[in-house]
Amino acid sequence: SLSMLSPGSKISRSGQKRTRVPVRLAGIFLTVSRVDPALKWPFASILSCADSRVNPERVFDVQRANLFNVRNAGNIGSDGISIGSLEYSVAVLKVALIVVLGHSGCGAVSASQNTLRTGEYPGGDIDDVVNAILPALEDLGEDQTLAEGIWANAGYSARALKGSSIIRDAIDSGQLRVTYATYNLRSRRATFA
Repeated sequence: SLSMLSPGSKISRSGQKRTRVPVRLAGIFLTVSRVDPALKWPFASILSCADSRVNPERVFDVQRANLFNVRNAGNIGSDGISIGSLEYSVAVLKVALIVVLGHSGCGAVSASQNTLRTGEYPGGDIDDVVNAILPALEDLGEDQTLAEGIWANAGYSARALKGSSIIRDAIDSGQLRVTYATYNLRSRRATFA
C-alpha cells in the first residue's frame, strides 16, 4: 500500500502528474489512475491536517475514492473521533495502510509551540487542539524548530493510533501498517518516516 502512495508523492513543478504503473495490492493488480472514482475502494487511510493547502489525493496523486481521509487541525490522532473513524476504515473497509500526514507551516503546531514557550493559550476550543499537540512537543526543548515540531507531532499521532485495539490487532496480524510523513508545501514532496 505504501508503494501505491510513494510514486505520487511528488508532482512536477509544471503540474504534470507522474505516469502511474500497475501495482499489486492483496493479490490484485491495478493501475491507480484507472480505478473507477464512483466506487468506494480505499487502499489507505490518511489522517491529515484540515489545512486547505493539503489535499491528500493531490499530495499522493491518486484518484478520489482510493483514500479514506480523516482531517482535523494538527492531524491529531489521539481523540476518539479520529481514532474511531480510522478504526472504521480498518475494520470495515479493510485498508492496509494508515498514514499520519503533517505539513510544513502547520498553524496548529505553531500555536502549540507558542503555548509551550509562553504559557499562553489562543483561546476557545483551539485550546483543545493545542492541548492534544503539546505532549508531542514537550521532549523537544524550547529551541525546537517548527519543522521538528511538525515531524514530532505526526510521529506522536501515529504512535497514539497504535493504542487502539482494532488498529493494534490489525498490525499484529500483518493486515495493516501505520506510518507517518510530512508534506512540504513548497517542494510538494512527502517525506515518510
